[in-house]
Amino acid sequence: MTVSASAQDLQAQLARLTPPRALRLATRSTPEVPWSQLVVPGQTHGHLEDLIRRVRRRVGVQLRWGMGRGRRGRSVVGLLDGTLPPEEVELVNTALHGVCAEPRVEITDVRTRESGRQRFVYATVTVPGEWTVKRSHDVADQVEDAVDAELPGTRTFVHIEPSRD
Repeated sequence: MTVSASAQDLQAQLARLTPPRALRLATRSTPEVPWSQLVVPGQTHGHLEDLIRRVRRRVGVQLRWGMGRGRRGRSVVGLLDGTLPPEEVELVNTALHGVCAEPRVEITDVRTRESGRQRFVYATVTVPGEWTVKRSHDVADQVEDAVDAELPGTRTFVHIEPSRD
């Protein structure tokens, strides 16, 4: 099997697939033999093709994970759970602050979590003990809507707790 590509084509393809930092570390060399005259045994040729396929697959995965040119992306961190970034936590707190004008309603124990691309918010809402389930549920819906307005797609879990009064 013969693969035809110019040295410039190969260099351009490698430059496109290589992170900028690696390009700065690389040393450019001029081949003594043009690509078209390179002869390798069949098994080696198969290994090179397999290597090229793997690099292309890796690049595809990196792009899907948001790790394009000049971007850090989610990388391995995306596989782990962690809290939301501080600016997103601040958005959540601001959204929750204005949810209910009722002074006897208190939103406490706000926790955030990020797992992969999914964000989660957990909050406890303390309501007067004499409130109906429906009225309490309406406040829970307001909490969920407020978070979703600031961070669309976030899964919000609300625990309703009766006040001790």
